[in-house]
Amino acid sequence: MSDIEIRWCDPDCPHAEFPDEENLDGACHTFIALYCTRYRCLVQKSALCLDFQNKGDNRKS
Repeated sequence: MSDIEIRWCDPDCPHAEFPDEENLDGACHTFIALYCTRYRCLVQKSALCLDFQNKGDNRKS
């Protein structure tokens, strides 16, 4: 068995920022979306980290 540490998208992640209001469709979205600076995209809060979803994806900086 491998010792892989599963990570989740949450505000404590060093790559997570709250998105600008102008980039969202409604204020309530600020509570369910985060901006991932590592992958440069909006992500769903509490979702599996894109490191695990996009294995082999070269969007990572």
